[in-house]
Amino acid sequence: MTQRNRKGTFLIIAFALAATSCLIWAVLYGRNGYVVRNIPDDALKPLADLAKEGADLKSLSFSARPPILCALSKDDREMQDQILKRMAHFKVPGLSIAVVTNYRLEWARGYGVARASSGRAVTETTSFQAASISKTVTTVAALRLVQQGRLNLDQALNEKLVTWKVGDNEFTRREKPTLRQLLSHSAGFSVGGFDGYEVGDRLPTLLQILNGKPPANSRPIQIESVPGSKYQYSGGGFTVLQQLIIDVTRTPFPEAMQDLVLVPAGMKDSTFRQPPPVGFDSRAAGAHFNRAALRGDWHVYPELAAAGMWTTPSDLARFIIALQKAKRGDKDAILSPHLIDEMFRRQIAEHGLGVALRGEGRSALFFYYGINAGFDSCFMGTAQTGQGAVLMTNASGGKELIDELLECIRKEYGW
Repeated sequence: MTQRNRKGTFLIIAFALAATSCLIWAVLYGRNGYVVRNIPDDALKPLADLAKEGADLKSLSFSARPPILCALSKDDREMQDQILKRMAHFKVPGLSIAVVTNYRLEWARGYGVARASSGRAVTETTSFQAASISKTVTTVAALRLVQQGRLNLDQALNEKLVTWKVGDNEFTRREKPTLRQLLSHSAGFSVGGFDGYEVGDRLPTLLQILNGKPPANSRPIQIESVPGSKYQYSGGGFTVLQQLIIDVTRTPFPEAMQDLVLVPAGMKDSTFRQPPPVGFDSRAAGAHFNRAALRGDWHVYPELAAAGMWTTPSDLARFIIALQKAKRGDKDAILSPHLIDEMFRRQIAEHGLGVALRGEGRSALFFYYGINAGFDSCFMGTAQTGQGAVLMTNASGGKELIDELLECIRKEYGW
């Protein structure tokens, strides 16, 4: 309904949106347009229609009930139906969730289909591309090498790189990039992210990626600002780290990650092999845009440290628990107290080593998002109370669904 005062300076509008299970109240007034923030698409068209009719609009405020009205921990028909409705709204064919409570895996479930074309259901063992979450897992591998005395957080990278060296330029002459800076995205490396390669394409070697030579589809990786001077997100930097780990361990990267992180953290359903191992596709989700399958089912990412891990929410939940137990100071933890403190300490802005950070004390959170072609994911954990969640989707555009459900989980479990 709408109401207008005699001068036509304000409107009060109620939208009942059955598709999103929301009731939105909006107040609009003034002469200079309106401000829109987090307004569902269902509401934007009525607002645009009002503007076309000559309504004087200045600002908009609203409140809405959470779309998910029942506790996610209840595995009943009501909860399943609501999640499937939200997935349909965001055009997400498949979703997998794992929840951590009191330092243990509380539950893990799948919803929807792994591939829209096949109708195969997502289960708790369905594998997804972790995308940039690979960076956090690789960070722990690097810190394990620091723990073993084979790397140093504040040593110049070129002192340990063998096969390839960071190029010298005006920025490196002022400051040499270090591992600490690389892990906190403050080393100044170029190349924010990677597009991957279609299945069947000729894949570049790691050196071709580092040098930006064909068939690599990304530009050369180099220093573009004074190391340590600012935050500059760089998948390119983690590709340098991939070469560094190979040079230090003298081991192929997937095997090094297996030894340094995946086995110690109990991540039995994870791999850094690209393309994935033979037979892997029987339990892997396919990538989607607007519910349409990506050609070849997914892209291949030879930039393993930056974007190449395949995993499950349950395995990432085990990874969260391994970090939380290290922070708690458990004996034989995956990282020493000193190194987990470094990882969870703000190095620059709101970023630690390989993680984004939010809050303080018992409210402190560590988290990371992953976005590859046709895959969106997120993990989040509490630094001190042993709680967390992992949500993985097989669709570009799944981040909005992830954020919505993650907030529901946090409210339900009180963290």
